[in-house]
Amino acid sequence: MEISCSVCTENIGALQAATCHYCGNKFHQPKVDAKQVNCGRIMSLGEMLAIAYICHNCLKETEE
Repeated sequence: MEISCSVCTENIGALQAATCHYCGNKFHQPKVDAKQVNCGRIMSLGEMLAIAYICHNCLKETEE
């Protein structure tokens, strides 16, 4: 089963997938090769004392 990225809409490989903390959608977040597409970030969530994956779509919404 192929999964498409919620940010760039391209297919995501198993080792590239992350789930956004805010919207729950899958996006590219390479774990090994930094040369691959990166459609999100890892952020520190101070209020929860945790780190989370956040897609670029949600990052844009929080910046507005």
